[in-house]
Amino acid sequence: QEQALRDKEAKELQECTFRPTISGRSKLYANRARGCSVEPFVERLHHEADKRTVLRERAKELLETDARLSHTFKPIVNARPMSSRGGSSQKPLHLRADSLHKQRQDRLRIRQEAEGRRQE
Repeated sequence: QEQALRDKEAKELQECTFRPTISGRSKLYANRARGCSVEPFVERLHHEADKRTVLRERAKELLETDARLSHTFKPIVNARPMSSRGGSSQKPLHLRADSLHKQRQDRLRIRQEAEGRRQE
C-alpha cells in the first residue's frame, strides 16, 4: 500500500507543470524568519499559539486601561444620605406610595365636587 501511495504521489508530481525556483537569498531569508530552532515543528507551532494568546491578552489589557484612564469624570458621592443628616425625615417613596395615591384621589374628588356645585 505504501509503495502504491508513493507511486501515485510521484505520478502526480510528474504531471505538475509549476516548478518554483527559489534563490539562495530567499532560502536564507526564510531560514532567518523561521529561526534556528531545536524544537520540533509541532512544539513550535503550539508555543506560537500560546505566544499569540498572551500578546492578545496584553493588548486587550492595554486597551482597557487606556479606555479607563480616558474617562475624566470623577463623581463626588455623599457619604451619607440626606435623611440621616437631619434633613428630610420622610419615609422612602415605596413606603409612602399608597398614602400619596389616596391623597391625590381625595384632591381629585374634592375638585370634581366643587366643579359640580359651580355648574348647578
